[in-house]
Amino acid sequence: MKKRIHSSILFLLLLSPLPAGAEDDALHREVQQLIGKGRGGEAVEVIERRSPADMRDADGWFLLAQAYHDWMDHAGLLRKRGLANKMRRSLEAGLAADPDLDGARQGLAELER
Repeated sequence: MKKRIHSSILFLLLLSPLPAGAEDDALHREVQQLIGKGRGGEAVEVIERRSPADMRDADGWFLLAQAYHDWMDHAGLLRKRGLANKMRRSLEAGLAADPDLDGARQGLAELER
């Protein structure tokens, strides 16, 4: 049951488009490639290195949530809760920056189920 919920959250997160500039687009592509390979932990590192939290916009927070979700799906049982909390905080930060960020709203709704 939980695996299906996690998969549906990832599906919703990956379907949500991110408007991006040239640099943001390159970051988005790199992160999506890592996520596609099941390397969410590396994707988080790339985002953290290239997009500082104090300069991150709603789309950056949402991209970070996607990376945490992928990492969570491939992590051990003891690590999942911590990663889920980080994913939730990223989604909430994205919504705080842009209340109309539908993907973040859907992701949080799925986490609440």
